[in-house]
Parts: sequence; C-alpha cells; structure tokens
Amino acid sequence: MTEEQDSGDYFQLESSRELSSFHTSIWMAGSKAEASRILREHQLSEEEFVYRFPELAKRVQVLPDTLPHSDGHSD
Repeated sequence: MTEEQDSGDYFQLESSRELSSFHTSIWMAGSKAEASRILREHQLSEEEFVYRFPELAKRVQVLPDTLPHSDGHSD
C-alpha cells in the first residue's frame, strides 16, 4: 500500500487488524443505524463504503432501519 493517498479525508482503516474489526462489526450490525454509526466511527462515507466494500454494502441493505425495542423478556 502506498502513502500517496494519505490525507486527512482518507479512509482511516490502516492495519489488517482494524480492517478485520471493521468488517466484523459491519457484518454483525443489526440495523442500518448501527452500520451507519460504525461508518462514522471509522470516518468512512457511505459512498466510499459502497465503493470499497460492495459485499458488505449488500449486507447492510437488507438490514432493518433500526433495531426493534425488545429486551427479549416478554412476560
């Protein structure tokens, strides 16, 4: 990987560990809102996400907008 693209706006996943963590977090996201939060944490725009990670973007597209408000204890 070259440092030519190293700028303040450049995607902030630099190590393979960060990339793996990002990939896992997006894959495990339960809603589009959660995935959006993860993108913000990694300073990644939605456009850049779709371009760089099309397989993950497809996964996010089928998620609900938000998680249902349920604690799993319906008595």
